[in-house]
Amino acid sequence: MTAAEAFATLVQRPSVPLDEAAALISSVVRPPVEVEGVLHELDRLAVGCATATLAGVRDLLFVREQFRGNTLQYSDPENSLLDAVLDRKKGIPITLAIVMIEVGRRVGLELLPVSMPGHFLVLEPASSTFCDPFAGGKTLDERGCRALHDQVFGGRRTLQTHELLPVSVPLVLARVLNNLEQSAWATLPDMMQRLLQLHAALPSLPPGEYLALATRFAGIGHFGDAARAAERCVERLDGAERLVAQRAAAQYWARTN
Repeated sequence: MTAAEAFATLVQRPSVPLDEAAALISSVVRPPVEVEGVLHELDRLAVGCATATLAGVRDLLFVREQFRGNTLQYSDPENSLLDAVLDRKKGIPITLAIVMIEVGRRVGLELLPVSMPGHFLVLEPASSTFCDPFAGGKTLDERGCRALHDQVFGGRRTLQTHELLPVSVPLVLARVLNNLEQSAWATLPDMMQRLLQLHAALPSLPPGEYLALATRFAGIGHFGDAARAAERCVERLDGAERLVAQRAAAQYWARTN
């Protein structure tokens, strides 16, 4: 079974292991990254955690191991690959969050992913405390999250309450892939194809995301894949939006002839 096939199978599980799925993205993007090696590095980090608390995980990762946000090369696509983040000890909010969540899980601490627009946070549900892994593990309350959001967007949008709720593992993976699909690697058709096929394997994405996938597939000339992506959201839409998706699928099918 290829890494891409393993990913497609894994994400259909009722409970998707975030660490393994993220490691498989690395394996597909740049073989021969070994999934087991990535998981073992997370195991090694967890062994060094002094206490099974948010403070313990923060101290381990951001003080002793010195993980940090890659502020100088934020757009480097390697920041979205779990193996590279573990190796270089720097990344972007979402991949640093994955490291936090998975180290926490290994020591018995529940940490959850929060896909806040413009940033990515970790939530400890037991204390209702948010954590910003990109800022050295800084802790935040809801007011602090809103201030961070407003700083990112400069007041151009309002943070909605539901945008601070935890999200599913497939939605975390979708955001990782979306970042890669908008990186410098997007100019490489073969790489883009691999990324899009992983993305399309994810279940239960929002309708708009399937339409965006369809557009990206069409951009590299994969019109059959584009049509199938558009069709996946038709049954979840109504009225004018449903017609738009149906017409898009039909146009993509027509281009396969």
